[in-house]
Amino acid sequence: MTERRAYVAGSGIKPGTAVVQGNADNVVVAPGKDGGDFIGLYAWEANEAKAKGEAVGIVLNGICKALAGGPVFAGKPAAIRDDGSGSLVVPAKAGTHATVGIFLQGGSEGEYVDVLVERGTATIEGGK
Repeated sequence: MTERRAYVAGSGIKPGTAVVQGNADNVVVAPGKDGGDFIGLYAWEANEAKAKGEAVGIVLNGICKALAGGPVFAGKPAAIRDDGSGSLVVPAKAGTHATVGIFLQGGSEGEYVDVLVERGTATIEGGK
């Protein structure tokens, strides 16, 4: 079951992208290049970008379609790409990364893929 919650867009938000906490309660924004506090995903199924001030339904947990920010693979952890796009990638650099879910299918950059939204961490050793 997918759980969603209504928020207000504090910036432009594209379908299939991650959102982070905005500067007030019940406000979400697109992540900056330095990330932010992950709230959820604006599901691709919504099919329309949201402008600042518009109501937006955010998937807090469950399965939804998200925008791949590079090559992704089923079963791998999903993290927010660090370019401010809100797209999701498989962490590649060595270290511990905050994750937003697990990819349920593979795909290429720009494709929409199924993701199980579930906050966590992934430790990558040796760069892979």
